[in-house]
Amino acid sequence: MVSDHDTIATFRKRFLNQLQPLFVQILALAREMEIIKRGKVSLDGTKVKANASKNHALSWGACL
Repeated sequence: MVSDHDTIATFRKRFLNQLQPLFVQILALAREMEIIKRGKVSLDGTKVKANASKNHALSWGACL
């Protein structure tokens, strides 16, 4: 059985106070084992207009 997004989000909200120390312990252990790196993550917020209708994207003429 696979949990859906709502079930996972509800669980996370309900048990956030109990989960937070666990995540801190996991990160400390990972740092101790040298399996994580610290650094910066940058995200690009560029928006690109899509133009790929189902009919256009799947037609043989568009592929050739």
